[in-house]
Amino acid sequence: MKCHQDLLSILLFFLSLITMPTMVVKKIVTLQRNFLWGWGFEWRKIVWIAWDKVCEPQDAGGLGIHNIRLFNMALLGKWIWRLSQTKGGLWKDILESKYGGQRSLKEQRLLNSDSLWWRDLKEV
Repeated sequence: MKCHQDLLSILLFFLSLITMPTMVVKKIVTLQRNFLWGWGFEWRKIVWIAWDKVCEPQDAGGLGIHNIRLFNMALLGKWIWRLSQTKGGLWKDILESKYGGQRSLKEQRLLNSDSLWWRDLKEV
């Protein structure tokens, strides 16, 4: 169980820092579908429900499986929210001095001095 929690923590860490490449999202969704529907070399199960329905919350009739792309955007968006809500703090002071903080996120143009992480935040 500890190994599973560690792997999940690593995934959540990276999902909160970078925009996941489309190919990685497709591979993860393929793994999720294969696990759920039992695709194999010799046989496959019948797909009884659309993937979008599977991703809906349990109280809405789905299985509550996260849409990995939306989950990634939500975790990146949490940084933007924290930047606007936090009063002071060293991490916020550093971001404001390096990039311009919240004001810079609203600008559409990307600067050469922007890090990959800051560019991903601007895209969100």
